Amino acid sequence: MKKKIVYVLHGLAAGGTEAFVLNVVSHLDRKKYDITFILALDDNGKTHQFHEDKVLEQGIKIYRTCDLDGIKKWKLHYEKLKKLLIEKGPFDVIHCNMDLFNGINLMAAKKAGIPVRICHSHNSESQYSTSFLKKIMSRTYRIFMRKMIYKYSTNMLGCSELANDYLYGENWKNDARCKVLYNGIDLKKFRFHDKIKETERKNIMTIGRFGEQKNPFFLLEILIELLNIRKDINFSWVGDGELRKPIEERVKEEHLEKHIHFLGRREDIPELLQQNDFFLFPSLFEGLPITLIEAQASGLECFISDTITKEVNVGLCQYLSLEKTAKEWAVYISEQLDNRDKKGYDAKLLDQFDIKNTVRRLEEIYG
Repeated sequence: MKKKIVYVLHGLAAGGTEAFVLNVVSHLDRKKYDITFILALDDNGKTHQFHEDKVLEQGIKIYRTCDLDGIKKWKLHYEKLKKLLIEKGPFDVIHCNMDLFNGINLMAAKKAGIPVRICHSHNSESQYSTSFLKKIMSRTYRIFMRKMIYKYSTNMLGCSELANDYLYGENWKNDARCKVLYNGIDLKKFRFHDKIKETERKNIMTIGRFGEQKNPFFLLEILIELLNIRKDINFSWVGDGELRKPIEERVKEEHLEKHIHFLGRREDIPELLQQNDFFLFPSLFEGLPITLIEAQASGLECFISDTITKEVNVGLCQYLSLEKTAKEWAVYISEQLDNRDKKGYDAKLLDQFDIKNTVRRLEEIYG
């Protein structure tokens, strides 16, 4: 008899957490596992998600609870989730991917009698803790949810040590339930062929949501400074989000449309990576970004912020401080663009991020 697994997520947008879960379920032995998704979205027919069709095509069932915009909605989500877990179950495993909110999900899972309850951390900081007031609220929220997570989890995973520090506290290594599980990718889709790209332009790209976490305004300032130094830059910006419009408007004001191209959300990431030589990623914080593993597997040298975990570096990451100015970033990057000493990734380090290894370890937990 198949084991029944339910994954709980905020949604199925074009984000790193969603990409990780989709990579996993695409490589699970479907003869052994029956899979269900539950999303924290209103069930009103207006929230068709970026990856939704891809999930349905795999025969995976999708259910919704409600949006989480307000504490009253938290209670409604809890009640709807518990009801779904009971009515659509019994489930053998629940795999929760909503960071701190996993505490609520895991409590519902315990009440529904699910024996294996997995909490998974995908980030190293809360994206909602920018203002002083929000930091106080976030700290209180984190303490409460962390207690719930420890109480109701049977397994606690994180994509990096920093992600585990954030969700489980600095003493997580003392708890046998806590483990680091690297985000896996299908390496054969991304491995590059060592070839010289005959082009007069320097092709650089980034991938990520246009949100505060990805530091898009600073990224744009770096590009402006870089284009003040040299005009042979061709930059591809993949992603979407609430900050895209003001970024695009600034690019038009600076008359840089010939150099900076907005590609939106894309399905052909492996092909786009093969067309580029360098990757720019000055995030404020990350868990362990899959995009950096994909970029390095494709042979791209990556210029990234020093807030990102060192675990992501398989040989092609160069770390720069966010305390440096955009001009300092641009000067350094410009020098590296002309460096003919082409580096390569460490194959042994890269193999740690093979999706096959990730799935094998998860199947040991799923049973």
